[in-house]
Amino acid sequence: MPCIERGYEAVLLVAALRGEYHLTELAGADLIMSIAPAFQEIFVTKDLAREERIDQPVPADAIERLRQMPEFVRAYEPDGMSPAEFMAYGATQRTLSQFCEVGWKLMESYR
Repeated sequence: MPCIERGYEAVLLVAALRGEYHLTELAGADLIMSIAPAFQEIFVTKDLAREERIDQPVPADAIERLRQMPEFVRAYEPDGMSPAEFMAYGATQRTLSQFCEVGWKLMESYR
């Protein structure tokens, strides 16, 4: 269910692009992308599909395979976790630690 239908005011920030399909498959979504400099030129210069794809359904067999992982279900289902549980969720913790250990430490080195 899209954020707007649930009354959320947040906009998704995608910051972990690892391949061109992460960009092309999200085309048309109401989100913000933070694209690492190493990938920016590739995405701009490559002849990638330029069509809205966000509403294309994910194959059911892929979702079923992912549903075997409890952490996926927690993130995928609209009520899979409470807001209070989000901060302790594994992927949240990993992202926060990466920002602190890599991004923030780099910023601290500038004078």
